Amino acid sequence: MPVVYCTDLFHPHDDPDDHFDIAVLYALEELDTRGIVLDQGSKQEHRPGRIPVEQLNLLTGRDVPWAVGLSEPLKTPDDKALDQAEKYQTGVNLILDVLEDSKDPVTIITVGSLRDLAAAFNRKPELFRQKISRLMIFIGEASAGTQEWNVGLDPNGFIRIMNSGLAVWWIPCFDGGNFKNKGNASFWKASHADLLRYSSDQVMNYFIYALLKKTSPDHLEYLSKNIDEVARRQVLSETRNMWCAAVFTEAAGRKIVQREGEWVAVPVDFLEKKARVLEIFRFARVSVFVDDDARIVYEETSRSRRIFRFQIVNTELYPEVMTSVTSHLIGDLANRQTKDSMTILRTGLEYRVVLNGEDCAKFSLPELTGCGLPQVKVSEVEDSRQKVNMCWDIPGEISQDELLVRFDLAKDPDFWWAPHLAPYEGYAVAQHVFHTPALRDKILILPSTSGESPPGGSTLSGLDGLKTRRIR
Repeated sequence: MPVVYCTDLFHPHDDPDDHFDIAVLYALEELDTRGIVLDQGSKQEHRPGRIPVEQLNLLTGRDVPWAVGLSEPLKTPDDKALDQAEKYQTGVNLILDVLEDSKDPVTIITVGSLRDLAAAFNRKPELFRQKISRLMIFIGEASAGTQEWNVGLDPNGFIRIMNSGLAVWWIPCFDGGNFKNKGNASFWKASHADLLRYSSDQVMNYFIYALLKKTSPDHLEYLSKNIDEVARRQVLSETRNMWCAAVFTEAAGRKIVQREGEWVAVPVDFLEKKARVLEIFRFARVSVFVDDDARIVYEETSRSRRIFRFQIVNTELYPEVMTSVTSHLIGDLANRQTKDSMTILRTGLEYRVVLNGEDCAKFSLPELTGCGLPQVKVSEVEDSRQKVNMCWDIPGEISQDELLVRFDLAKDPDFWWAPHLAPYEGYAVAQHVFHTPALRDKILILPSTSGESPPGGSTLSGLDGLKTRRIR
């Protein structure tokens, strides 16, 4: 199931429940997360949420792209936010790109403000009506009259989405006031000791780094360090307010059952025939309107919209079940790492080549005169090879002697080998190629031309680009 995830994730954090939530998102293999939008753009510059995203990409062997969201609240419910700085437009663009590219309906999950989601909808409402499966929004207060934190971040975004007529699955954060839950909110409390009891050492380091606001210069290398037992004890002694993590199992289509005295969320295909499924929460239809002050009004009128609202079925069992389900999913993170395969991960302006979970090499992006850095798309092709496509939008003729991608190896090679490939006159080949060595760990770099181009622009890609595309 294609998913876009919008989150107010920061490092150092405001509230580290977001680190638990995104860990569970990565653990649910049914969810094909196509992109992550990091809420509140200007704040992301100083407290980048990309750090935990990059850590989870490494832990799971994935390369989920991320983008920074809009910086300022929407001025009106129909604001497209086109006047905000270009560097804060990437989140909205990511949402729209995923919708346009996806052949299947897309689920969008939000756990912060609705700013980027609302702006994207305002720009292309018909695209949303055609491509959205559902919007799972964790926001607001179920009882009328109180404004919750996420709503306050962008009231107009909340108004726009709640009154949009789209397929909204609303999960209120509170019901009856701050940190209260009368049964129509997802809020519960859990101890870290319970939530993290099945964590691997690398996953525990991920949480230590987040919860204790570590500032190690290499946040990826930190995951492989030996566990700091003092830090572990400190983390496990704390408790956490939770809203989202286990609710994501609804999007994944999982069912909750009891196994060996513990509650777990199981894919439907793995349910035993006689399994007793527990419905700990459900979604019920309600008719609501959100007024100009971003307050919920329950009514059946021409201006109201029918949406699905979260509802707890068993309030006594709810905290225990949600904590157990979350802990097992966090434990599953250790099983999500791809073995015997290569992945390419973005870390700032560099890209790391990771083989079997270990750094193999890194490369930086080349700049083209007058065009800056390229648009980059990483995809897997046959035989687990990774294809890196770099595209520039070239406005006119440019002059540049060479365009190089610099690779730095993480290990010192025992031997350099150039395969015997000289298909064209003038190509040079190393003298030792006629003696093929036995190779154990290897990295092969194959330059090629894809012929792809960004919308409305010319492309420069691979070796042929140097010869044929408007370069002198």
